[in-house]
Amino acid sequence: MSGAERQKIKDGSWSVDDPSLGGQNTSHANEHGITRPGQSQDDAAEQADQFIETNVDKAKAFKEDGNVMMSLCFFGKAFHTVSDMTSPVHEGYQVWYWSQLSLHRDTEKAISSFRMGLAVGATIALYKYTYGQKELTRAVNYTPGLQNDPSVLAIQAQFSLPGSDHRAESEALYEYRLGLQEGLDFDWARQRGRRGRRQSERQ
Repeated sequence: MSGAERQKIKDGSWSVDDPSLGGQNTSHANEHGITRPGQSQDDAAEQADQFIETNVDKAKAFKEDGNVMMSLCFFGKAFHTVSDMTSPVHEGYQVWYWSQLSLHRDTEKAISSFRMGLAVGATIALYKYTYGQKELTRAVNYTPGLQNDPSVLAIQAQFSLPGSDHRAESEALYEYRLGLQEGLDFDWARQRGRRGRRQSERQ
């Protein structure tokens, strides 16, 4: 994808977070794959799924009309919710409390290899769901999990210095690919009750 196309996805994603649009308000919790205080998990899941599907439908409609940039902007909105669902402090429709903002931020300061794979896989799954396999092949010009995968290259770069622990590198790549495979099968409409992964995967 071109830089301009990627930026449109980022713009759409940012609009879901944008404080000036109320993105951080409790009333918008479901758009981040989390639950409002007092709301049932089932209702939160239903509202989140509706938000995703509405934006996917808009992305498809703009693509059919030839407006690729607007299409990608609406895809970015749906992408935001799906990728948020892969976070250890969102997963399973956890309740959003403003009082826990600092803990929330601290937990998301870094991402594990498994979580990176999960998020990448879920994004690829959503892109295919929105635009189809042919468009996915055009947009993603690498094989997820293999040597030309940017995330694989990034992990390897972390261990490129002399004296690096190659066993740790192998473990990180294994965790990334494990998360990636789960992400490729990610069903954002059925994310209730998913908490309780191995501790290493929840970091």
